[in-house]
Amino acid sequence: MINQPMSLDLMKIPIRRAERIQKGEEMDELNKLMGDLTGYEAPTDYANLYISNNQDSSKVSNYVRDLAMRTALATVNYDYEGVHYTREYFTSYPDNVMAVRLSADQKGKVSFKTNLENLIGGSAYTNTVDGDTITMRDALGGNGLKIEAQLKVVNEGGSISTDTNGATPAISVSDADAVT
Repeated sequence: MINQPMSLDLMKIPIRRAERIQKGEEMDELNKLMGDLTGYEAPTDYANLYISNNQDSSKVSNYVRDLAMRTALATVNYDYEGVHYTREYFTSYPDNVMAVRLSADQKGKVSFKTNLENLIGGSAYTNTVDGDTITMRDALGGNGLKIEAQLKVVNEGGSISTDTNGATPAISVSDADAVT
C-alpha cells in the first residue's frame, strides 16, 4: 500500500462547499447532489412478522435470550414439555433480508402459524399467499413509492398449509423438524 499525503487542491473543494453552507448561503449545491426529496416520508417500520404457536407460556422453562455480537445472531432457547426449542434470528442490511430458523431437539415438534402485518397504511395494499410464500405490497401515501416484503417458509419435515381467510393471509407449519 502506498501512503502519500493528499493533495491540498483536492482538500479545498469540500472545505469550500462546507464553508458556504456554514455561512448560511443557499444549499443549491447540496440539493443538486441529493436530488428532489419532495414527498419522501420519514423512515418507518414496514411490517411486523408474527410467529405464533399454541404453547402455554406458563410451562416454559430455562428461557434464555442471547445476542452474539461477533456474528449478529440473536437466539432464544427454552424447554417446553420435555423438548428443547431454539429460535435463531439474523438480519443483513446489505442483502435486505432477515432470516429466522426454528428448531427442536426432537423430530416433528415444530408447529406454528406465521403472517405479516402491514404498518404503512399506504395507497395500494395487497397481501397474498401462494404455497410457501406470503407477498405483501403497498405504496407510500406521500410519493407513491412501491414497497414489497416477502415471507418464504422452508420446512424440513412436517407439512405446511395456507390460510387465506380474512385480510391477513397466513402459513401454518405442522410437525416439522426445523423451519427457516
